[in-house]
Amino acid sequence: MITDDQPDEEITSLTDEQRARMEEWLRAHPYGEQDENGIDLSLIRGNLRLTPTEDTNQPYAFLSR
Repeated sequence: MITDDQPDEEITSLTDEQRARMEEWLRAHPYGEQDENGIDLSLIRGNLRLTPTEDTNQPYAFLSR
């Protein structure tokens, strides 16, 4: 979690142009990676990237550890 007193290193290393683009994107997407219902869209995108085999094996991945 990023707080004002401890800025994330990656964010502080942005150029002025990158920072402006990021701020513009954040204004247009007030929920970040969540939709207006609170659904985490990054998890959905991650699952959509899986092949059918990976998707089928995902619930059993903890067994191989």
